[in-house]
Amino acid sequence: CEVYRVEELKTPWRHLTWTTERRQEQIDFIKNYTPYKSLTSQARVLLIGPNGAGKSSFINSVNSIFRGHVTNRVMVGGESTRTTTKYSTYSFRGEKDGISLPLILCDTMGLTESTSYGMHSDDVIRIIKGHVPNKYQFNTASPIQVDTKNSIKPTTIDEKIHCVAYVLDASKPLSSQMEQKICSIKSQINDLDIPQIVLLT
Repeated sequence: CEVYRVEELKTPWRHLTWTTERRQEQIDFIKNYTPYKSLTSQARVLLIGPNGAGKSSFINSVNSIFRGHVTNRVMVGGESTRTTTKYSTYSFRGEKDGISLPLILCDTMGLTESTSYGMHSDDVIRIIKGHVPNKYQFNTASPIQVDTKNSIKPTTIDEKIHCVAYVLDASKPLSSQMEQKICSIKSQINDLDIPQIVLLT
């Protein structure tokens, strides 16, 4: 795991010309996106990160953009409170055509420094492999077991995660404990050859 110090930028590192036309281009790009070799109709993106980083809020923002108005589809909490206690998947539809987008965002319980609460790191790997069903209630006392009634065997690539997004609050530095937990998860995901990105909120 590599850790970098970010210096304050004196000038914007890139200039964006954000117009109505440019916004529509981005929306159309997502609507018309086709996953690699059409192996699946919808790309599944897993959102993981600390409590209060903005995972659920990001899902609400995406839904609002494609619905054309502000929505509150997912309940949100804060750094000291966790609202998400289940693994939930969210698909999206366009405002006008009602066509499903080729994207599914998967929401999870937030990561914490403590081992007594928050999502267990082993659950992340089981989610990626498709062993965790939608609406699974996380148990912070122990990770999900593959042979329990709450687990399922993946039957197709549609049930697996295709990309992992680390959702981080850009205004709050990570503690050393959280860095270690995320680095440990990242190392395990590297072994699965799953693309990973960072989403700053």
